[in-house]
Amino acid sequence: MNRKLPVVAAFVTVFTATSALAWWGEGDNEDPKNNEYKYEHRDCGKKREQGFKGRFGKKNLKEYMAREFTADEIRTLASARLLMKGNSNVKVGEVKANDQGYTVSIVTKDDSLVKEWALAKNGMPLDRFERIQKRMEKKEKQ
Repeated sequence: MNRKLPVVAAFVTVFTATSALAWWGEGDNEDPKNNEYKYEHRDCGKKREQGFKGRFGKKNLKEYMAREFTADEIRTLASARLLMKGNSNVKVGEVKANDQGYTVSIVTKDDSLVKEWALAKNGMPLDRFERIQKRMEKKEKQ
């Protein structure tokens, strides 16, 4: 009887430890949005009740859409976007102002044109800026 007791105790210890580790590490690979504990401690629920829409509040989106940058600031923003993409062969060429915003030409190091970006005065791509404005106008009419 005395010889079986340490063997049984060791088996129970190993079984309990592995079961506990398996249960404890079960939720590590899940999407954090599906984790109820983390989700209930965010402020998303309070903001939704107050009419929170999307990434910006209604007031902040209007302020962002009304913002206007200078040509030098647009050049800096375009350079940052290119830097984030990680292509070291391209750079920002000319930044031309027009009535809708800016036209930014993206060139290679030897100054051959790659493409042109049409940006609004707030630095947003022009087609996206126009879509958001139309959506905001529809909501204001209602």
